[in-house]
Amino acid sequence: MKKTFLAIVLLSSAFAIAAPKHTEAQVYSYRLTMKAANQDLQNGNSQRAFLRIKFMAEQGFPEAQYLLGTLYEDGEGTKKDLAKAREWYTKAATQTANAETATLAK
Repeated sequence: MKKTFLAIVLLSSAFAIAAPKHTEAQVYSYRLTMKAANQDLQNGNSQRAFLRIKFMAEQGFPEAQYLLGTLYEDGEGTKKDLAKAREWYTKAATQTANAETATLAK
């Protein structure tokens, strides 16, 4: 949980720039959702955090895709699934403009 919490804190606060395909409203929603997911993790509700992050990952936010991969890898909020972790890491790495996220996701 510490690894995931740290990743959420660092990534969701650091990535104010979303992919150009996202509107300002979508970016705002992303930020609120990631903040709520962070709070869920702090409160021990990793399943709810997982669902929030998964929703944002499915919307195409690379940072959420990376975090979702981390949750699958750690089995936090969901069943551990290394194949799904790799899938989400790959999605994040191939579309992010952020070099740090792409490096972490590879």
